[in-house]
Amino acid sequence: DHMVQTYRTYTPVGFSMSEVVDEESGSRQGYLDFVVKRYPRGSLSRFLHDTRVGDQVEMRGPALAWPYRAAKYRHLYMIAGGTGVAPMYQLIDRILKDSSDSETRISLLYGSQTEPDIIYRELLDGLAKANADRFSVTYLVDRGPAAAAKEGVPDMDTVRGFTGGFERGKDVVLVCGPDAMLAAVSGIKPIDSGQGPVRGVLRELGFTSADVFKF
Repeated sequence: DHMVQTYRTYTPVGFSMSEVVDEESGSRQGYLDFVVKRYPRGSLSRFLHDTRVGDQVEMRGPALAWPYRAAKYRHLYMIAGGTGVAPMYQLIDRILKDSSDSETRISLLYGSQTEPDIIYRELLDGLAKANADRFSVTYLVDRGPAAAAKEGVPDMDTVRGFTGGFERGKDVVLVCGPDAMLAAVSGIKPIDSGQGPVRGVLRELGFTSADVFKF
C-alpha cells in the first residue's frame, strides 16, 4: 500500500483557523475534523487509522463541491448513507449557527447498517432538539434491533413521504452515500466533476437535475 500514491476526498465536519500568522513559517494554527470510517480493504482509511499523534499526512484543498448561499433555499432535503452524513452535518451546523439564514429549514433522512453505526447521533439529536422548528432527522437502518430508528431503505414510499413538501425552484434535494445507495436513490455520480443524470427513486418521483445535487 505504501508504494502506491492514492488519495480520497473528505469533507471537514468542523474546523477553526486562527487569524494570527506565524512570522517565520507563514502558517496559522487551527484544526480540521474529519469522519473517516475504517474499511477492511480501504487503503487510505486503514492508513489514517494506523497513524499516531505526531505523524504527518499530506493534504490539499479545499475543493469546493457545492457553493451555498444563505437563504437561497426554503427547504433542504438531505438523504445520506453512512459516512455520507459528513457534508450534510457540515452544512446543517453552518446554517443553524448563521443568524442571516434563520428561515431555512432542513430535513435529514440518514441510513446506516445498524443503529450503533449511526455517526454523530448525539450531535444530530441535539441540533434537532434545539432547533425543532427548523431541523428534523429520520434514521433508517438495514437491520435491527432499532429503538429509535426505522428498519428499511430509502425506497419509493420512504422518499416520497420524506420529500412530500418539496417545492420546485424553492427547495433542493442533497444526496451523499455509498454507490449502492446513490444508484438506488439518485443515480451514481460520475468520477469526473459532473453530476450525471438523475436516476433511481428520485427520477421516478419526477425530480430533475435542477432539483438534486450529489456530493
